[in-house]
Amino acid sequence: MKNITLLMLVFLSIILSSLTAQSDKYIYKNPDQPIEERVKDLLSRMTLEEKF
Repeated sequence: MKNITLLMLVFLSIILSSLTAQSDKYIYKNPDQPIEERVKDLLSRMTLEEKF
């Protein structure tokens, strides 16, 4: 039972660290960045269909 609990904790920590790392690479998701930079980043990632 201890092994399962430990495994679950490790798995959860890996998932959380992965989510944190992903949000760091997207400027548009970072509220600390200026609005203009966030909009510029988001628009550069969108397809033409998404823009219209």
